[in-house]
Order: sequence, then C-alpha cells, then structure tokens
Amino acid sequence: MKRVLGYIFVGIISSSFVRGESIVPEEASIDTLFTEGMVLTEGVAVAPNGQVYFSDITFTFQAGPEGVQAGHIWKYDPLTGKTGIFRSPSGMSNGIKFDARGDMIVAEGADYGGRRIIRTDMQTGKSFILAG
Repeated sequence: MKRVLGYIFVGIISSSFVRGESIVPEEASIDTLFTEGMVLTEGVAVAPNGQVYFSDITFTFQAGPEGVQAGHIWKYDPLTGKTGIFRSPSGMSNGIKFDARGDMIVAEGADYGGRRIIRTDMQTGKSFILAG
C-alpha cells in the first residue's frame, strides 16, 4: 500500500511540475552570499530594515577541542554585501521571525540549545525569554 501511495504522490508532483511555470524568472541569477557556515543553515528571515538573518546550526558531534559552539545567528546586509555573526551562541536557533514591532523572535533548539522562544529587542539588543 505504501508503494502505491508513493507512486501516486510522485505522479501528482511530477505532473504539477510539467504543467506549472517556474516561479523563478528566466533573467534571475544565483549569487553566493555566504560560505562560512558550519553545518546546517536555515531559518532565513528579513528584518523590517532589509537585513537578512539566518541560523547556522552546529551539532555536538562536530565539537572540537574548543568545545560545543551551540549555533550562530548570522546577519547579511544586502547594501554592503557583508555577512557577519549577529549572535553566538544562538542557543541552536532553528527558526527566526520578526514581529509587528520589528523584534526578532527565535526558536532555540535541542542538542545544547535553549529549548525556548526568545524575543530580541532590535533597538536595544536585549533578549527576553517568552517560553521555555
């Protein structure tokens, strides 16, 4: 039964790609914005000011003699093209959003992470635990 459902699913997905048009314009290009990541980059969010933030999850199995890094939040500035660390350690953040006030909301993960939800006031840099 699983095999039949798998074939049906693949067939539906395949036919939808054939019928649909690409969501990426033909004149679009790919630019390399970041090459310094450790393991797994995710949680991309754009702040109201246009800065782009994303999580870089570092796992304990990759810890070196200096210890566990517990993740990083990186910031990319599209005006300068520069990327730098915004917060480290990040509590193994794996989800970033911005609220109506423009504050950063971060879901911190497991594996030496905070296992909590944090709000960072982007004006002051202070962080507050919302849940955890």
